[in-house]
Amino acid sequence: MESMYALSRGLDADGLIWLSGGRSVRRRPGDEAGSGRARTQALAAGEFDSDAARPSGGRACRAPPPTHVVLLDTGEHGTDILEFGDPAVADEFRRSVLDFLAGI
Repeated sequence: MESMYALSRGLDADGLIWLSGGRSVRRRPGDEAGSGRARTQALAAGEFDSDAARPSGGRACRAPPPTHVVLLDTGEHGTDILEFGDPAVADEFRRSVLDFLAGI
């Protein structure tokens, strides 16, 4: 949420990784709340995470391109993906983050 706060305050970022963003979050990537912008975004969530907004559609995907969407085969939420989920899914998430960062 600190990154979203920074963007809402007009600060720019080279990239934003949004993991398991909640459906009740008021500001999401692409909202016009501030003048700050992330040049690229990665939106990731577990496919079976009922607490996360769907990164594959709706309000969460209004982020301007380029936006990378990662839908993981898990029901874990947020950093629980790394600690309690299937190690293969955690590795997939880590790889997606590293690939995203390498492209910035």
